[in-house]
Amino acid sequence: MNQRNIDGIAVRLLEIFIILMGFTPTGDWDENDPSCRRDYGPHRVYTLCGRTQKEFDIEELSTLLGLYLESINKVFVNVRFHIYDIDAYKRPYGRSAYIYVSIST
Repeated sequence: MNQRNIDGIAVRLLEIFIILMGFTPTGDWDENDPSCRRDYGPHRVYTLCGRTQKEFDIEELSTLLGLYLESINKVFVNVRFHIYDIDAYKRPYGRSAYIYVSIST
């Protein structure tokens, strides 16, 4: 599997997770966009953002992301996806909250 295919799969996996969790993906995420992916040594990290107005528990989302990636990794044998980071930013004067989800290969 070439790196371009892996990039596309990783970004789509993040989009699906964000949508499944009830968030709206923000921005125009493209696997060719450098702001969407970064290389750290042998690892490539992909980050996407989602927005919501509902309450959520970041620890629960992290657990669900781990389970989601575990099920995905059962399908892909040549590449493994791992949680890199999951973070939230809640706007101080509004109901909107943003979640940043990162996975690595």
